[in-house]
Parts: sequence; structure tokens; C-alpha cells
Amino acid sequence: MIDNWGAYANFTEDEMRCRCGCGRADIDPQFMRTLQRIRAGFGPLKITSGFRCPEYDASVGGAGIHPQGRASDIGIWGEDVFHLLALVYADGMITGIGQKQHGPHADRFIHLDQTYGDLRPRVWSYS
Repeated sequence: MIDNWGAYANFTEDEMRCRCGCGRADIDPQFMRTLQRIRAGFGPLKITSGFRCPEYDASVGGAGIHPQGRASDIGIWGEDVFHLLALVYADGMITGIGQKQHGPHADRFIHLDQTYGDLRPRVWSYS
């Protein structure tokens, strides 16, 4: 887990903290380095979900990647999605991309994660 949030110029511990109120922000440092590279190339990103404790992840129907500290949801839509995904693919370290690009703009997001040895799909859509 991260012990020096100052190493990530464009992130704060608060924005990566579990939204349930438990206070945890147990993010994997390798995943944060990847997010930092992507954010440095893209510019400001709205993190809508970073770390999730197992209880909160289950309550929102998560698949268990957020509690491992290797996933983040980013509120984004339209042309910005294209630019973000171009950076993600160029970086090559993200192994899971989920997209919800329908409905109200405020509810649209891209999920990014790093998993190791997982055989699940690399890109998927949320219904």
C-alpha cells in the first residue's frame, strides 16, 4: 500500500479513498504509477471510485478488483474517452477496461484496472 502520496503529483489519498466512509485507500503502488503516467498525459481526471473495501464493493455489485487496490473508475464521456483510451493503450499496463457510455453524462465512466494472470475479458461494456 502507498505510504507516500506525495510521490503521485496529480493524485490525493482522499480521491482514492473508499466511498463507504471506512477511510481506507489501500491502493497498489504499481497501479498508482500507471494511473499517474496516464493522468500526466491526459490532464485532470475525475475519479469516481478508487479503492473499495470488500463490503462496499459487494454492495455495488463489484467484481473484486477495487478491493485489491488495482482499479479506478473515471467519470468521462464523449471525445475525452477516445483520448483517454489512446493513452491507456499506449501505456500498455492496464489489463481491464470497462465502459459505461450511455445514460446521463454524470453517470458515464471508464473503469481501468491491472490484474495479474486473470483470464477475464480485457474490454467490456456495462449495461
